[in-house]
Amino acid sequence: GCVDNFSSVLLDIMKVEKKSSTVAIHGCRSIYNLCSHEDIATSSRLVISSLHGVDVVINTMEIFPEHVILQREACMALAGLSVDCMQNTEKILELGGVARIDASFDAYCVSRFDESSLQAKIGACIALTSLATYPAALSAIRDAGIVKRIVHLMEEEDVPDKLQNSMKTLLESCSEFENVSAKLQEGADREQCCMALLANLRDVLPPSVIQRDKATWLRSIALHSMNAYTDSAHIQAMGCTLLSHVYVAFSTDSIGQARDIENIINALKAHTTCSTVVSSACMAARNLCSSLTQQMDSVDCDKLNIILDVMDHYRDDLDVIEQSSGALFALCTSSKNLGQIPEDKSIFTIIIESLQKHPHSVELYRCCIGLLWSFSSISGRVEEFVPNLVPLLLKSLDMFEKDDEMIDLAVNALLILSKGGFQSVLAMLKHETFIDSIISCMFKFIDTPRSHSIQTGCCDILSNLALDNYLRADMCARGGTSRIIMALNHFCHDHLVVCTALFALANLISGADVEILRGSEISKTIVKSMQSHPINLTVQVRGASALWVLSSRNEVFKERIVQYGGAQVVSEAMTRFVASETMQSKGSIALWSLAVHRSLKAQVGQSAVCVVNGLAAHVCSEKLCEECVGAIKCLSIDEKTKKLLGENDALDLIFSAMCLYSENATIQQSALAALSNLSVDVNANQVLRISSDDLDTITNGMRTHPKVKDIQESAIIVLRNFTCSPSNCLILQQDAHLPGLIRSAVVNFNDSFQGRAEGQYRMRSSFSLIVRIYSFAFVV
Repeated sequence: GCVDNFSSVLLDIMKVEKKSSTVAIHGCRSIYNLCSHEDIATSSRLVISSLHGVDVVINTMEIFPEHVILQREACMALAGLSVDCMQNTEKILELGGVARIDASFDAYCVSRFDESSLQAKIGACIALTSLATYPAALSAIRDAGIVKRIVHLMEEEDVPDKLQNSMKTLLESCSEFENVSAKLQEGADREQCCMALLANLRDVLPPSVIQRDKATWLRSIALHSMNAYTDSAHIQAMGCTLLSHVYVAFSTDSIGQARDIENIINALKAHTTCSTVVSSACMAARNLCSSLTQQMDSVDCDKLNIILDVMDHYRDDLDVIEQSSGALFALCTSSKNLGQIPEDKSIFTIIIESLQKHPHSVELYRCCIGLLWSFSSISGRVEEFVPNLVPLLLKSLDMFEKDDEMIDLAVNALLILSKGGFQSVLAMLKHETFIDSIISCMFKFIDTPRSHSIQTGCCDILSNLALDNYLRADMCARGGTSRIIMALNHFCHDHLVVCTALFALANLISGADVEILRGSEISKTIVKSMQSHPINLTVQVRGASALWVLSSRNEVFKERIVQYGGAQVVSEAMTRFVASETMQSKGSIALWSLAVHRSLKAQVGQSAVCVVNGLAAHVCSEKLCEECVGAIKCLSIDEKTKKLLGENDALDLIFSAMCLYSENATIQQSALAALSNLSVDVNANQVLRISSDDLDTITNGMRTHPKVKDIQESAIIVLRNFTCSPSNCLILQQDAHLPGLIRSAVVNFNDSFQGRAEGQYRMRSSFSLIVRIYSFAFVV
């Protein structure tokens, strides 16, 4: 990103200030520095190429033809841009760069060997030497007569040593490459010369001895020969082998361009029946993809089809199947967008049968496991192959037990299969060792470069397989819960591992043996994980969910969670992410579950404000209203919490929820129960004063749910509490529908109310006769 931004700004300034020689000098020098820096040279050349940097440099040379220092800096910039970068070299040739460099060199006569002109000539020599590694550039240098002029100049006695050395290097390069080019251009023996050249290069230049300044030339020779003789299997095989050596020698450079794939695939397509060409071409494609410094945008299905055909045709040839599967995997990993697998090609069938034919080939397993990982996520047919794929993947877990990269690929391939649906999970569970293998991976790979990904994948797999409490209990008994807790403790600062592990725990806890959980410090681990990632919403949501499930298993976990600060952590998360409905939902349920423990109500009640705020922020969510009002009902039993709720307008929100969701029996019952707790303050001997609207809300709930015992009973209790206030009695008296509602409750649930409803009814009837005398007298 820094290279992109800097290069863009630099070239923009040079374009805008193109009349300034000072800007031009420093601009060209900056370009050369970027292209010479070991860490960013390759990316800098590509970025500057995409920004038309060659155009800017050559244009600068044309604007200031007599400026010695500028010409030297421009030549050095072109030299840096052309190293191992075909795009820039072709652009230099297209814009007449050789002629421009020649003009720069020739502009300063022999007699002018002052330091500036000397440096200009040296810069021009360096630029021409860099370009001479390309056959087309070499032809342009030769046609321009540069070589002859340099030879004459070297005969001068007063030529400085620095310039002599630079010109000598240029002449040696031109002489060597001219000889090779001449051989390629010979008439009758052209093919024989080309074949001999490739054979010699392949045999005597293994990757370890290829020099950097020769690599681009060797690549050009190979591609030239392959394009000239597409029908020659011998040439195609040797050309691909030579390319393989070049790509391996410079695997960290961009010397292998993505467009070379076309030449290699064409060779493969034209000679599918020749195993030598097929093996060499696949090896070249594989090495090329490994040498790219940045991913290709996409790989079209035609290329994949050709290699798949090769894999299908050569299933019995181990060498070819290894090379072709490696090439296919390399193409997949070097592409940003893999696309879709052609429907008429079953990559999974080919992989399965290949591995079954060659069960002892480690290299084949390595490539095929990578392919399974690559294609499983984009194929709609993977589920039908699960029964055959699972044993192969399990075998790879044993085969590569010390190779965390391969284990990572295998685990993630299994993860994709575990997401394939119910039938896929059943097929996986048929293997008795499956769960043990996954748990074993978590134990073995706890501190390796790929541990994070392996732990995440294993946690997800265990979560996906936990279909019922029997399986959950089985996984926990085998050490699944312990391994997940271990991963949480070890990777407590890695939010991806923490997110996945918390989700898995929330799923497994419900079936785990309580005694196993008690001895694992699981409460402390979950709370610590949430505390380590306070601003990560996913961690907080999944942590709150895990705490809720854990607290529901046993009272001892409620105590431990509160002891380690779990209630406070959940409260802080709800406050921080008040806009998240999911966070409010999981948090409210967790606090509700913790507050069920009578001795913890006061302590958990300190977090009641966040529940009220969550209800206020999401009162339009019916589901969240159920949870928040339920939590308030439970929390409102404690006197201190009751006061806290009253100070934060909990009553108004409760009435609002009742009005909005009058048809929801759960909300009505929880709200009425909460009102019965909040309406009376025993210590202060006070009763809540209500309005006619509040009463209408309560009676509307009774009217809407006449057959729901809990609603009728809670409503009667609330009304009884309200009659402790004279002003409330007046409001009750004015409601003409109240006697009928109480009478209906008496009829439907007379035995349940133990006289409370009938007493209310008698109290209400007495209002019509002696309003003031009996306004305070009622039967409890």
